[in-house]
Amino acid sequence: MCLGISLESLRDDVKWKAGRFYRREEVEKAIALYDDMGVVVDLYFLIGLPGDSVESIKKIPEYSFNIMRKHTHVTHG
Repeated sequence: MCLGISLESLRDDVKWKAGRFYRREEVEKAIALYDDMGVVVDLYFLIGLPGDSVESIKKIPEYSFNIMRKHTHVTHG
């Protein structure tokens, strides 16, 4: 089984402006649960959302690689 999750942005305030009312920590808890169940998670982000910054966008690859190192069943789309 495979599940796609779009975190949208690393910044909660940017996600909320886009109508996505969840925190990064909540998504990370869900990813851990899915990983324990053997569900493959494709992690996505949207680039260029209103209010996002070049600095936060540049942090996405490092964040993604850390999540993939931590969880066996996570890929980066």
